[in-house]
Amino acid sequence: MMPEDIAGRWRPEGRRPADGSDWDARAGLFDTPVPGPEDPFVALVLGKSRPDPSFSTLLDIGCGTGTYSLAMASRFRSVLGLDISPAMIGRARRKAEERGASNAEFRVSDWSAADAGRIGRHSVVIAHMTPAISSPETFAKMEAVSGGWCFYSGYISRGNPVWDEVYRITGIPGALTESDRLLYAVDILWKAGMRPRIEYIREHRSRMLSEEEALSVYLDARGRSPTSLPSRRGR
Repeated sequence: MMPEDIAGRWRPEGRRPADGSDWDARAGLFDTPVPGPEDPFVALVLGKSRPDPSFSTLLDIGCGTGTYSLAMASRFRSVLGLDISPAMIGRARRKAEERGASNAEFRVSDWSAADAGRIGRHSVVIAHMTPAISSPETFAKMEAVSGGWCFYSGYISRGNPVWDEVYRITGIPGALTESDRLLYAVDILWKAGMRPRIEYIREHRSRMLSEEEALSVYLDARGRSPTSLPSRRGR
């Protein structure tokens, strides 16, 4: 019996507009404060990669409003953030200007269609809680632009009773979980002879949404499956 191709089950879910319009309406929800060095993800990236500000570069795939790019900008020679949403990128650029992060550049870009050759290689590449990495091809492209460290993060387990009820009412069987995607990524790396390091961070997140915001987050106007819920760490 042939072994199952785990990563072969990793396929993009549904069809989404290539102009980022479905994310633009939620840019404000994702515009969270730039964290400090004590943030678990920031501490992990900087602690493991130990960047040298004189030459190290950072690429942030699916950067959103630049939250993590800007949190680490002072530790890198240059930072490049890419996101499909023009509204998200606009907010990232404003925050960079406000913080005086002149070494940070933010571009509107669909990662699935991006040219890895034109992006070039970077010392550190991060993809934090982003749907931009949605297939073996987009994950391979992330590896291709890395000249050193790659950090790909997602949820291992996440409970959300609102999603459960939405799935029940709409009859949607449920989307791929973040743990599925991480499993596929690990499978790809193992088959390539690499030994990925897995780090766990336990967090509780919560956020109050207005009715309009909730409709935008959980069910968009085109009737696609629910999308990710932005949130800040709860007390």
